[in-house]
Amino acid sequence: MAARRLHRWPSKVGLYLLFASCVLVFFLFKSYRPTKLNSSEHSPLAHNLADSLVEDKQDYARSAAENPHVYPFIIDASHVCNSFEDVPTLIVFVTSAPAHKSEREAIRNTWGLHSYLNHRSTKVLFLLGRSSKDTEIKAESQVHNDIIQGDFVDSYGNLTLKSVMMLQWTQSFCPSVDHVMKTDDDVYVNLDNLLPHLARSMGDPSPAGFRGAIKRHVGAPRQVRGRQGCGAPVDREELSPKAHP
Repeated sequence: MAARRLHRWPSKVGLYLLFASCVLVFFLFKSYRPTKLNSSEHSPLAHNLADSLVEDKQDYARSAAENPHVYPFIIDASHVCNSFEDVPTLIVFVTSAPAHKSEREAIRNTWGLHSYLNHRSTKVLFLLGRSSKDTEIKAESQVHNDIIQGDFVDSYGNLTLKSVMMLQWTQSFCPSVDHVMKTDDDVYVNLDNLLPHLARSMGDPSPAGFRGAIKRHVGAPRQVRGRQGCGAPVDREELSPKAHP
């Protein structure tokens, strides 16, 4: 009999421990209260337009700090999209050298004439860098209000920086514009053909992106006579792991 009691005793202890564990888990579960998040402050789905704008500015500030190819503006022409009513359908960015004032004047007097552009919801802006002609460029900008100047040396090798500056300016000052175009100061842009084409493309279900003439099966020349460094390979020191213009 004693042996039989000794055999049953461990099973009673096991049942008692199991019951105590269940009671403990039950009370722990009842006493647990998860922290309730305020959806207006913490939910990623609750961001409103103002929050998005703040985040965009913060992202831009971070990109400017991390990307050595993003330069501050000397002249920003920020007035172009001052209000919603002022936002044009198309902005044509023209890369121009500081010494090419005659080319800029030719554009201002032909396809870039203000009276011509105003009826076509189009703006023309010239992209320049720093040079020995900064004083003249500033005076020209004060007359025409159509120059964007970045704080980098204006040179043929820095043409890519003007493309970066164009995208930087659009994101900062006119993100609602429908189309942007980049061209050179020796090119005539036929807006009467371009604008209807863009209007038709607005109904295109394809996502937003880049458009242009795609040249297939064309080799890139490594040396171009008369253009020092044109087509030369990029040095490894010039490559940045996060951003390359």
